Amino acid sequence: MHAGALIAGRYRLSHLIGAGSMGQVWRATDERLRRDVAVKVVDLTQATGPVTAGRFEREVVATAQLNHPAIVTTFDGGTDGDLAYLVMELLDGVSLAALLHRGPLPVREAVRIGGEVARALEATHLIGIVHRDIKPGNVMVTRTGHVKVLDFGIARLTAETAAEQATRDVLGTAAYMSPEQAKGEPVGAASDVYSLGCLLVAMVTGRPPFVGPNSVAIAQQQVSAAPPRLRQLRPGVPQPLDALVAAMLAKDPAARPTAADVARSLAGLAVPPEPTAVLPPAPSGTAVLPPVTAVLPPATAVLPPGAGPAPAPVASARLRDVSADPGGGPHPPQRPRWFRRGVRWVLLAMGGLVVVLGVVLAGNRLLGLVPQSGAAATPTRTPTTRPPTATRPTTPAPGLQWPSIQLPTLPTIQVPSLPSAGEAALRGAVEGVNTVLDSWAPADPAAVQAKSTVRQAWAKASEKILAGQNAERELAGFAATVDRLHDKGSIPQGTYVALTVALQAVRVLV
Repeated sequence: MHAGALIAGRYRLSHLIGAGSMGQVWRATDERLRRDVAVKVVDLTQATGPVTAGRFEREVVATAQLNHPAIVTTFDGGTDGDLAYLVMELLDGVSLAALLHRGPLPVREAVRIGGEVARALEATHLIGIVHRDIKPGNVMVTRTGHVKVLDFGIARLTAETAAEQATRDVLGTAAYMSPEQAKGEPVGAASDVYSLGCLLVAMVTGRPPFVGPNSVAIAQQQVSAAPPRLRQLRPGVPQPLDALVAAMLAKDPAARPTAADVARSLAGLAVPPEPTAVLPPAPSGTAVLPPVTAVLPPATAVLPPGAGPAPAPVASARLRDVSADPGGGPHPPQRPRWFRRGVRWVLLAMGGLVVVLGVVLAGNRLLGLVPQSGAAATPTRTPTTRPPTATRPTTPAPGLQWPSIQLPTLPTIQVPSLPSAGEAALRGAVEGVNTVLDSWAPADPAAVQAKSTVRQAWAKASEKILAGQNAERELAGFAATVDRLHDKGSIPQGTYVALTVALQAVRVLV
């Protein structure tokens, strides 16, 4: 394979993304639909026997059946001469392996990612597909925070024949391999649960439960050694999470929880029980600026005979914040706290600016730098028998003492940049919808398929809503999908009501 090669007359290879024992993965362009895709290519001439070729055929069939927002989507597949190819969505993100190179994750984030993987496995196990290679390198976190399970390249249908079982080889990665897989025994859905338990240990502690000098030594520990408790490796981990991981790492497959059980348990640990997005408390709603007092010193000006008294000194100007009346009585609907705080800062800054300008203009007028409206000032003395007016000379008369006016240095009023609270609120509302979907526990395959459809639709819609891409249209489209499935009886009434409330919160912010 090389850059520029055309697969199936449609997919133009761009550059190599990764390679493994089962082939190469390339970034490519679908020249028919003009979009970027990922293409997995296997050279059939390098196949060691019918098992390898059959394994790829199962991959094409198995991945085509997968429809879940946490599983990479398959677009196309087939053969082109001696090449077999699989076309998948191209993801923009980072692998979990790369994240773990930086160290362990926060417990909350590890639980969130583990829950997404568990939900993906729940969907695949329902149709009889086992992944067989759950590990950090096969989990990706996109730039929008979504979790994707990759590479069902060694997944197989659990309903394979006894002859195929007899000729199986040990696949997978030793550090995340189940005991039965390490011994070459038949594996099922419980094997994926064990691997997910190892993955949770790695995310929380920065290392898998078993380590050793080589794969054989690690595989032997998987078979015979007792796994360490999570709280021993990272004190402070919630006890329910410690107990759940211990159950997932049971040597007996029958003693492990199902992927659905794991998903529900992790959902209870990862999110609050009700779909209410709560913003973090803001600081006190009343912002008080220090008193700003600009006082001009008293001016005693000696005018020439016949001149009137000097203008009165400028009174002090003081800026204070006025709190709202705490008394009872009806009040209008309150704006969000972040909005009220931002408006208050702006008004205080404007008030401070008015005070500064007023003081400066008053001083300038007193100095004669700014002309008064109308004619020149003509101070008069009442009563008098002298000529009624006295005009101030343009130059000081001998002996005239002008007051020395010094304005104090006024404090600089800086308006703080307002936080992006609107975006935070929208993300919280979107997460509220995810919470409702997490709490939905379908009881039959039809309901499971409906939940998968709703999750996939929301994953696509929420991504565009958060990006501001036709948010109202995306929200309306998703709401229509929910209404349609509810009308068909696929969504329980309680879940439908909760979804409606959560979507209304998103609609208000959009």
